[in-house]
Amino acid sequence: MGTAFVFPGQGSQYEGMGKELYERYEIARRLYDEASEVLGYDLIKACENKRDELDSTIIVQPAILVHSVVCWHVVQSWGEQKPECLAGHSLGELSAVVCAQGLSFSKAVELVKLRATLMSECVDDGGMMVVFGLGEKEIRSVCESVSTETHSVEVANHNTREQWVLSGHRRALVQAAERLEDQHGVTKMLQVSVPAHSKLMQPAREAFEKAVKSSNPAKCQYPIVSCATGEVYQEADVIPNLLSMQLTECVNWPMVMEKLTHQGVQNFIELGPKQVLRDVIRLEFPQVRALSFGGPEDEGLVQRILQGNNQRADETVSKNEMLLLLQACLRVAVGTPLKKAKSTVSFEQTIRAPYRRLVTQLNALREGREEPSLSQLRQAAEQTFRLLRAKGLGKEESLKLFRQALSNRSIELKLPEYFPS
Repeated sequence: MGTAFVFPGQGSQYEGMGKELYERYEIARRLYDEASEVLGYDLIKACENKRDELDSTIIVQPAILVHSVVCWHVVQSWGEQKPECLAGHSLGELSAVVCAQGLSFSKAVELVKLRATLMSECVDDGGMMVVFGLGEKEIRSVCESVSTETHSVEVANHNTREQWVLSGHRRALVQAAERLEDQHGVTKMLQVSVPAHSKLMQPAREAFEKAVKSSNPAKCQYPIVSCATGEVYQEADVIPNLLSMQLTECVNWPMVMEKLTHQGVQNFIELGPKQVLRDVIRLEFPQVRALSFGGPEDEGLVQRILQGNNQRADETVSKNEMLLLLQACLRVAVGTPLKKAKSTVSFEQTIRAPYRRLVTQLNALREGREEPSLSQLRQAAEQTFRLLRAKGLGKEESLKLFRQALSNRSIELKLPEYFPS
C-alpha cells in the first residue's frame, strides 16, 4: 500500500505547539534553534502565545512550517521513508517542497517569513468566509453577482465536498453572505484580515515568485501534488510558479486527494500541528487509512504502520461485526449528554446529521442494500468520534465510552487508527 505525507496550512496552530517536540527530539531542538536564528526571535517562546503571538500571520506561518518539517525529520529518524507522493494544503505545500529537498530549510524559513509579510501588506479591508450547504455553481454565481471593480469576492478554498471558503473585500463578503443565506447556505466569517488565495494577492504573488527563484530551488526527491492545479511535479524550474500561484488561486484539496487515491495511495500521514487534514481525509475518503504525527503522543501507531508491523491478517468485515459497531455507535450517540451549548444550525450539522447517517447506514446493512467493508467500518467510527467531539467530549473520554459500548477487541484491531493499543 502506497503512502503519502501531507502537510497542513494556516489554521492548524495552537498554543504551545512544538514544545513537546523540542523537549523530546534532538533534531527538533536543532531545527527550531536554526529557525529562531533566521527569524530573529525565539520561535518556541512565540508559540507559547503569552502575548497573542499566534494571532499574527507573520508568526503563525513560520511556526507551522517549522513544526511540519520537524515532524518529517522525526519520522525519517525511524528509518528512511520513501513515500509515493507529498502534498500540502496552501502553506503546507512549501513544507512539502522543503521535505522533498527542493529548498533548503534555512531558505524556506526566510521565504515563509516573506510570504506571510507580503500577504499581510496587500489589502487593508480583506477577509475570508466559510460556506456550507451549497454547490460550486451557486457559490460562484453569487461571487460574480456581488463583485465590482473596487470590491470583489471569489472562491479561495475547496476544503471538502461540502465546505468552501471565500476570500475578498469585507464589504463584498457581507453581501455574498446575505445572498448565500437566502439560498439556504450557511456562512461564517473567519477572524482573519488577509484575503488569501484571491486576485487581491497579486502583488504578493509576483514578489514571492521572484524570491523563490532567487533561492535556487532544486529537483524534489519525491513527487508533489500542486494544491492549485493538481499537477504532479518534481523539477526545480516549476517550483517558483507553483508555490506563488496558490496565493492568487483556489486551493482545491478534494482534487489533490482524488489525484493521490487514483495513484493507489492507501496510507495518508499528516505531519504538523493538529489533525485537520487527517480528519478531512477520514470523513471524505473512508476507503483509505489516515493518521497524523504532530508530537510524541502519536509516535507509537504511526511508527508501527510505517515499519510494517501493523499489517492486519484479515481486513474482511463480517455483517455481524458491522452491525455490532453501528449499534455501539448509536448507543454512544444517543446516550451521551451534550456538554456544550450549540446553535440550532450547528446542532443539525455536527450532531443530528451524523446520527442520521449512522441510522441510514444501519438500515441499509440490515436490508441488504450495502455490503459490510473496512471502508464502512471506518466511516461509522469517524462519524461517531466527530459527533462526540461536537458534544464537548475530549479524546480520552470519547475513546473510553466508545470502547465500553463496543466491547469487541476483534473490531478494534481492524481500526487501530481509532482504537490505539
